[in-house]
Amino acid sequence: RATIDVTALIGLWFSELEPERPAMFDDPLTGTVPDLAAAMRGYEELGVSHMIFQYHPYTPEALKRLTEALHLYRSANVPPTRPAT
Repeated sequence: RATIDVTALIGLWFSELEPERPAMFDDPLTGTVPDLAAAMRGYEELGVSHMIFQYHPYTPEALKRLTEALHLYRSANVPPTRPAT
């Protein structure tokens, strides 16, 4: 039986780096690095195979935090939670 992978495009906003919410996001994912790792686990539990993050602000610090969350997601038993808001 053939299957189709599910890909999620996730708007991610680091509000402490840019206080004004970007207009392009209706309901962006926000939170700490552990929150983001838990959200990734939650998406995985929902059957999402690939995650694409559009993050704001587009800065080295924001990319660093997203990378830390990805490493935490991959390396730890992060309990699933609902995606942070």
